[in-house]
Amino acid sequence: MTEEEMIAELRKKGYCVVKPEFIKIGNENIQKPLMEYPPIGTYYYVADIKNGDMAECFTWQGSGFDMRCLQHGLVHLTREAALAHGEALIKVSGGTCE
Repeated sequence: MTEEEMIAELRKKGYCVVKPEFIKIGNENIQKPLMEYPPIGTYYYVADIKNGDMAECFTWQGSGFDMRCLQHGLVHLTREAALAHGEALIKVSGGTCE
């Protein structure tokens, strides 16, 4: 099944399917962070450049911390997107991700 066919089938079942948006940090295109808060209980990831793992997972509770991460443009729904965000921030400041 092609991607288009899969999207068509999901839409027939009432799902809303949107392609991810991207932003540019330096020379890197990364998936756009969430701009609206997710439902309570949603797992989300934040780029954590001070940590060796480079991404940290949290559960959305609507706390002050959650809202600050959202306002700062750091909330991603996948670990991969958070990692790419962290790596782009390091590269744009002249660092390396080795």
